[in-house]
Amino acid sequence: MKNTALILGVIVLIFCGAVWLKNGGKLVNQPVVNVPVVKQKISPQTKMIQINDSTSTYTIDIKYPEFSELSNSEAQKTANDLFEKRIDENVVDFKKDVVDNSIKEIDLPPSSLQMDYEVIYLTNNMVSVKLSSFYYIAGMAHPNSFYSVFNYDFKSNKEILLSDFFNLNSDYLTVLSGIFVKDLTEKLTLTGYYIEDFVKVGTESKIDNFSTFFFDKDKITFIFNVYQVAPYVAGPQLVDVFYDKVAEFNNQSDLIKLIKNI
Repeated sequence: MKNTALILGVIVLIFCGAVWLKNGGKLVNQPVVNVPVVKQKISPQTKMIQINDSTSTYTIDIKYPEFSELSNSEAQKTANDLFEKRIDENVVDFKKDVVDNSIKEIDLPPSSLQMDYEVIYLTNNMVSVKLSSFYYIAGMAHPNSFYSVFNYDFKSNKEILLSDFFNLNSDYLTVLSGIFVKDLTEKLTLTGYYIEDFVKVGTESKIDNFSTFFFDKDKITFIFNVYQVAPYVAGPQLVDVFYDKVAEFNNQSDLIKLIKNI
């Protein structure tokens, strides 16, 4: 066994010596190949944050997103801080409402605040989030369900306003009002909940009437919460407005161009 190992060792030395002599007694190094390191592109992410709190008088169950992996880290922090602040304000207002307005009877269910979310659109440039809320104060005739939104421009590091979608000085509010009146009249008539005064007041061409909206690559979806355009029993009403349908009023919008990558 030892002789076999010795013979193999001699063969290896002879082979290496032959290679050395063949190259003029110079050591030959293998060429070093520099392989380029490709940095993987990471898309924007969200992480679910939860708040759970329960006492004998109320329960709180909240879920909301925290943004990460954005190219603009400053805007990421600003947006996250703003989102957290708004959630905290909701909690504070709810607890105050429980103290001030709940009826403290043993046979009533405890007051409740529940919030959940859906990320509708998310890129390195912007985000649109729809939040759904369930709000009940002990003693209320019925709980209240409603939507709210969070729309943020990461590129400019600011909240997105409805006016950002439309050309400067255009009469887009009047145009939108006309779309909403037609759409809601048809929908609510079919369900039997159409009341002219509700629709007329709730779709009047005022910015506050159209301030709750979320968006994606193709359209803006406007939310009319309960009591705005119809009685409570009808629930919230949603109306889609496709960008192409109002192209005459948004063709100069930098935000629309960014969304469509024009």
